[in-house]
Amino acid sequence: MIELGILGAAAVGWPAQPEPRPVRDLLKQVCPRAPRRVNRYIELALLGAWQCAAGRALQTDCALWLGSGRGYAGDTANLLESVLIRGEAPMPVEFINVSGNAAGFYVAQLLGLSGRNSTIAAGPASFEAALVLAAAGVAARGGQALVGGVDECAYPLAHHRVRLGLGEEAVVGEGSSWLLLAAGQEECEARLRLHRPVDNPKAVFAGDGETWLSVGSGIDAAARRELLADWRGGVFDTSAESGAYDSNAGFTLARFVASKPGRRLVHVSAESAGRYRLIEVEVG
Repeated sequence: MIELGILGAAAVGWPAQPEPRPVRDLLKQVCPRAPRRVNRYIELALLGAWQCAAGRALQTDCALWLGSGRGYAGDTANLLESVLIRGEAPMPVEFINVSGNAAGFYVAQLLGLSGRNSTIAAGPASFEAALVLAAAGVAARGGQALVGGVDECAYPLAHHRVRLGLGEEAVVGEGSSWLLLAAGQEECEARLRLHRPVDNPKAVFAGDGETWLSVGSGIDAAARRELLADWRGGVFDTSAESGAYDSNAGFTLARFVASKPGRRLVHVSAESAGRYRLIEVEVG
């Protein structure tokens, strides 16, 4: 098990209906130094990262890990349409802004970071994958790590229901949520514990009146019902607030840090080969 401190958190997310929000306007309200000529996905990344880092002392070698299931969906679709359908040359800025780590570069540039900078794609466990790698690095080398989960909704909602395997009742969302981790646990807002993958999560956690449970988006309905059966604590479900998207585990964890002082959350996410990973957050 890895134990770290959470120095800051930002939960930014919303359902994508009836239409996506104007992210550029929101970014300009909180960050007057936001760069120009970047796409909506990068603006989302900057919006959440800036709010997580604001007012906090980030070390210049702070590592940056970004998890995303969809990546640069909007600009990638536009780029492919212009090249493959209309036979046009790609616009230079649009082409550059869909590079694998463009969002991470702009976040690091804005925050003055020069440490490790990586982007991770692992479907509905993208944020969890980034969090595990970031925590392992901080546990081994010390220092800080800024971990984000960013996804935008750029396609028609029907496409996203198919892409995510959602039912008709599901509300598709988008967001940019971040945690700032540190090796020490002094003066932190919350404590993070990462457990090793297990076959049976119920053998590890037990519900009580002070513990909340959240279930990752990669866990199907039948497994979710099994996990919740006989659970005596609260269920922390942010899907109505943020909508459903691949990396919204970041929204769930960051939102809990902001809204549940003095409480404990157990987040269960799906690993490969039918295993589960438990992530604990204890606030206060």
